[in-house]
Amino acid sequence: MRSSFLWNRKHLRSLFSGIALYYLAENLWRTVLLWRVLTLTHSSIWMGVAVLADTAPTIVVGVLGPHRGFGKTLSSVVGMQAVAMALGALVISHNAAGLIILAVVNGWGGARVVPATQALLMRTTANHDLGRASATFELATRVGILAGPALGGVVLTALPMAWVLWSLTGLFLLTLVLWRRLMEQTFVAPSSSMRGFRDAVKLVARDAFLITALTIRGLTNLLWPAFTLAVPLLVLHVWEQGAAGYGILRSLWGLGTIVSTLWMVPMFLRRLQKMYFVSWMVTGAGFLMMGLSPGFGMAIGADIFGALGGPLVHVALDTHIGVHVDPSLQGRIFAFQQLVMSLVSVIGLGLVSAALQVFHPWQVLSGAGFCIVIFAIAGLARWGRMQHLVGIPD
Repeated sequence: MRSSFLWNRKHLRSLFSGIALYYLAENLWRTVLLWRVLTLTHSSIWMGVAVLADTAPTIVVGVLGPHRGFGKTLSSVVGMQAVAMALGALVISHNAAGLIILAVVNGWGGARVVPATQALLMRTTANHDLGRASATFELATRVGILAGPALGGVVLTALPMAWVLWSLTGLFLLTLVLWRRLMEQTFVAPSSSMRGFRDAVKLVARDAFLITALTIRGLTNLLWPAFTLAVPLLVLHVWEQGAAGYGILRSLWGLGTIVSTLWMVPMFLRRLQKMYFVSWMVTGAGFLMMGLSPGFGMAIGADIFGALGGPLVHVALDTHIGVHVDPSLQGRIFAFQQLVMSLVSVIGLGLVSAALQVFHPWQVLSGAGFCIVIFAIAGLARWGRMQHLVGIPD
């Protein structure tokens, strides 16, 4: 049974403050991980392995469900991540292989926390408030996405790697404090892991919007590693910027998504399904322009433009799931969505890593952007035909 826009204002502040802080920590970690592995190895292959290590746990969680693993509450899982970072600071802060092992452990926690918080919000929010709740959730995540990379660039420049990991330990512990009283049992578990997975697959296959949207998202995530791997190489070798420049570029992506959440999402709450596809066109165009940018200033503009499409993608999917999916399956659907994204990203990592051995990074990034635009146009055309044939509401 749903409550009205979450439990009360105190719980609301705790949940969203924790989400912003958690996403800050996770995006700081990803920035630090990629840049540190790049500077230690000077290899796009090693960077790809690092991204794979951070991504692979979401595939396992997508099949087994977010309820499987140590800890049954948000705070206990975040506590595990804090312990892992502390051990990393003591043992493996200057070793690329050790950092990749740490990425696997931390990735397991993140793979469980993200769908759990999404499902928690959906099942405690009234249907008529889901769009607003999802937009607020998106804003909280984007604050973390904005602050994390900027802070990552600063701490990489100013602090030894061990102290960076100690800082991450502190951020996870602060998140734990914020979430410690939210719910004793956060993870809703079906009777069988595989049965829950099959139910999620069947539901997606029957839902016209979900199957179209996730297909397009899968195709775009196949190419997303072009952004992840090509941008650090362009920052370092073409635009001739250091760690701070990379952090700034990542943070401005976050700034663009915050602007979009505050400005564009409220404008299109009644047309979220159509705007889902338009948003991917904007993101693809941003990739294309960034790849073609001759200097850092133009790359910043393309970066911000591409980011404008991101929030509407997440709000559209989250709101649809909150309205049309039974609360007992919502965690499964969010985990399945992560599974789709991660599985194709793993394939994409291999393809993009191979492409970077043959093509220049700007060619890989701009080519990926062009393909994303084409995928989004095809998805919008298919969705338009389905609306026309069966009268699906926008």
